[in-house]
Parts: sequence; structure tokens; C-alpha cells
Amino acid sequence: MKPHILLNLILALTLTVAIVGAIPPQKVSAAQQVTLLFYDRNGVALSVSQVRSTSNNGSAGYNSDALLDPQNMRMVTYLPLFTSGSNLAFTVPATPVAFAFNWPTNPLGYSMIVLDNGGGGFTTGGTVNFTYQAALDYKRRLDASLVERPTYVQSAKFTNAYNNAVTHINTANGSTDQTIRGKEGQLALDQLAVAYDTLLEEYGPVYAKANKATLIPWIGFTFDTTSNYQTNLNLASSISSPFGWVRFVFDLKAKISQYTAPIAYAKSLGLKVLGQPVDSSYDKRLSRAQYLQRFKDYVAAFPTVDAWELGNEVNGSWLSTDIALKVADVAAYAKSQSKMTVLTLFWQINTDNVQYSMFNWVNTNLPTSVRNNIDVIFMSVYVEQAPLGLAFEQVMDTLAAEFPNSKIGIGELDYWIKGQRFWWAYSQTDPLGAGLHGVAAHYYPATLAFPNSVGGGFWWYFVEEFPSDPTLQGIVSSLRDKMK
Repeated sequence: MKPHILLNLILALTLTVAIVGAIPPQKVSAAQQVTLLFYDRNGVALSVSQVRSTSNNGSAGYNSDALLDPQNMRMVTYLPLFTSGSNLAFTVPATPVAFAFNWPTNPLGYSMIVLDNGGGGFTTGGTVNFTYQAALDYKRRLDASLVERPTYVQSAKFTNAYNNAVTHINTANGSTDQTIRGKEGQLALDQLAVAYDTLLEEYGPVYAKANKATLIPWIGFTFDTTSNYQTNLNLASSISSPFGWVRFVFDLKAKISQYTAPIAYAKSLGLKVLGQPVDSSYDKRLSRAQYLQRFKDYVAAFPTVDAWELGNEVNGSWLSTDIALKVADVAAYAKSQSKMTVLTLFWQINTDNVQYSMFNWVNTNLPTSVRNNIDVIFMSVYVEQAPLGLAFEQVMDTLAAEFPNSKIGIGELDYWIKGQRFWWAYSQTDPLGAGLHGVAAHYYPATLAFPNSVGGGFWWYFVEEFPSDPTLQGIVSSLRDKMK
């Protein structure tokens, strides 16, 4: 990934949060105000500062509260929380809203938690026990997921986690004490995260294998350099064939001829190739005309490339204001040349302002005429920038509903904060070892658990991380073997 871009984004968000955090407590009608209660796993009430620190992973993150439309996950309000007495609260607007907030589970790390009050969203004020309501909402979603997957054979790992979650929820339901409900809600949420992850990880490869005739799965890797390309492509092929894809990121300063031999070699190994003429970090350096011409030049140079990425992380706040027009231009051109097209969004809902929130951006910037020219919609996922976790299925389902005529998946994936010991997913004690492996072991197979998903992955630091990491290699080759 492009660490300097996301680091700048995080710094900008931190500044925004500092300013927003200075707003004094507000007075709101009780009928409009939802007051949130937070408790830890011991039933101890958390103060406002403790809630913020927990959600923000100490000083590693930033405020992530947002109100969403519960039907389509479009952001309604960014950073709605304010201090009300000793608690945090938000005001219910004129339309039903869900509440999104980053929150950790043990041991799997952070999720974007979406409270939707049983599905319909919040329409009036009241007091809500955050972890208890989260457990109820995610138990409901998990049960619905099981109904949608009647062929899933439940493993002991899934069953144990599910039953433990039910036990904690039943204990919470049997009490009116908010401390007990908060404690048991958090413990249930921990177990629901394990159960949900397990379901999607186990079901994805089985579903993909059963549906290969109509939906060939992709196992993807990103090549952002041509250095030592034969060795690296050999590795990619050996662990992913016959499902392997490689994405070549065409450097802005490189000559087109630099990629002739690597692409030919990839094709000789049976790998599919996704071409990316313009990475998100390059977009602002190109005018609309230059963007289209660069795309035309690469398409003409490499007729054997299997698919073309029209734009990368296109809803990112660091891209040009005319990126949607650029995408429309190249999408129309690619389709005029009968090329398969891919568009990559930047996974974020509650990490930036409304206009960059993923589903808001696509609603505003991708009319039907453009969507008709997009074959595959991907998300770029970096869980330390924007956690997914328990929200993963809801996001994938919403993406599929937003693009019913396109395939979906993940088009960029990694755990990129190098040299820092921040924990966001899968391992608090070893975030850059077991945590990194957990990200790969979950999202590669889990992405395949949806009817119109091709999978993907396209691990960003493949060249830097895979050759020296047999665990990463084994995660991918095991997935490959399960689908053969």
C-alpha cells in the first residue's frame, strides 16, 4: 500500500478529531437523544475518555463514530457523538439511522460495529447499552447468514463459539442490570466475532469449489516492481495455480517496455494478469486527458492482459476531484475495446467525511452509464486504517446490492504499518506476524463466501513479504488446494 498517503490521511483525521473533540457538550431533547452506555468485560462502566481510547486503540487510531442509513450503509452524519453527562450520545435525525463505531473483540481485534436496533435503525431517543445491543444485532445477522448457507457444515470451532455467545446473551437477557448486560454483551460479541469469522472462512472455499463452473475464483497478488520478476512469478504460480492472478502496478516513471517480459512470463505460467495503469498515489499527477491517454497506451501495448483496473481506491480523499470523470472515460474506452474492467474502491465508511464514505461516493459519482461498463467491483482493505471484522458480510452484501450486474471481491489487501507494534486484527501480542497472517487467512477465503464474489486479495506487499514467509505461502496454497 502507499503508507505515506494513509499516514497523511490519518494525521489529517487526527487534526479533525482534535477540533471536533473541543466542541462542548450539547443540550438535546430527550426524545431525540440516544445515550450510549459502555462497559468492559468485568462489567465496569467506561468513562468518555476510556471509551474513546478503547475505540481508537489508544493513540494509534482516530474517532470513528458515524450515523448510517441502515438500508444502504451510506453515511448520514460524520462524528455525531457528544458528551452528555458522563456518557456519549448522538441525536437521531429525521430518518432512521444505524450507529457505526470501531470496537475491539478478544482475540480477533477491531471491527466496525454497526448498531441498527434490530434492523430498522434508531428513530427515537433512549438509552442503549452498546455491547449488549451489538451482541443482539450480530447474533441476528449471524443467524440470517446461516439460513442463507444451509449447506454449511458447522465445525467444532464454530459451534463452540456460537454456543458460548448464546449463553452470554441469555445471561444478559435474564438481567435488567446494565453492568451485567454490558459485561455479557462484550463477552458474547467476542464469541460472535470468532463464530462469524469461522463461518465465512470455512464456507468460502467450499462454495467456490462447488460453483467453479459459473464463477471461477481468483487468488490475486500485486506486483509493484519488476525486480526479480521470474522468481516472484514462479512463487505466485506455484501457490495459486490454476486460480492465480497478478496485478501489475505500472510505475508512472517506467517505460512501457519494462513490463513486456514480466507480463509475457506471467502468461507463460498460466497466470491471469490485471493491469493497473494508474495507482491512487499517481492520480493527481495526471490530467483527465493524460489519464485516458496513459490507459490507451497500456491497453494497446498489452493485448493479452486479462483485465484492466479503471481506477484505484477512487473514493480516497487524496485523489483528484475529477477522478470519477477519469473513470468514466477509461471505462467507456475499455469497453469499446471489449476488455474486462475492474474498479477498486477504498474500504472506508466511518473514517472520513461523508463525500468519501464508500457507499456515498459510489452513489454520487458512478451513474448507471458508468456502472454498466464495470465488470468487477473490488475493495482495497487495510484493517488498521479501517477495520471490517464483524461488518464484513454486511458490507459485501451491500456492495453486491449496489452493483447487481458486477462481480465483487477484494482488490488490495495487507497489514501495512511496518515497524510499528499497533494491534488491530487477529493478534495483540504479534500484530506484524500472527496478525498479518490472520488477515490473509481470513480475507482470502472469506471473500469467496458470497454468491457473486470472485475473491481476489491481491496482497500488496507480495514481493516484499511472501518470498520469505512460508506461513503466508501456506495460507494461499491451502486455499488453492481446497478449491481444486
